[in-house]
Amino acid sequence: MRTYKRKAGSRGYKTNYSTSTLLKARHKVSAGWSILKASKKFNIPYGTLYNKIHHLHTMRVGTPYRLTTETENLIVNAINSLAEWKVPLTGLDTAACQISYGQARSFRPQICQQFARNRMVEEFHEQALTNGSCF
Repeated sequence: MRTYKRKAGSRGYKTNYSTSTLLKARHKVSAGWSILKASKKFNIPYGTLYNKIHHLHTMRVGTPYRLTTETENLIVNAINSLAEWKVPLTGLDTAACQISYGQARSFRPQICQQFARNRMVEEFHEQALTNGSCF
């Protein structure tokens, strides 16, 4: 559903490298080069290359998702089914669906309340409308 990709040149520091450059550097290190040599050759910070090779700091930046991709797909499929049956849905209906799902899965009450925040509901509807999968 969500895909976040950095654009080349969007990093705040002086070295800019693409994903393909990072992959090339990782291959060279696995072929026997030292991390320092590969980082200098491909102009990638040593720490970044070290972390990528040793699978450190792999979590995404920011707040973790409240719903898994599988859960989001289930909700989208339910909304699509209702749309096929010509049942109109509002943002409040979507929020209620998300809250009841959270309660059925025994999520903490705070998480269930966070499901209903307007921003999340708006993004959910925007995504469904953009993909042409709903309404």
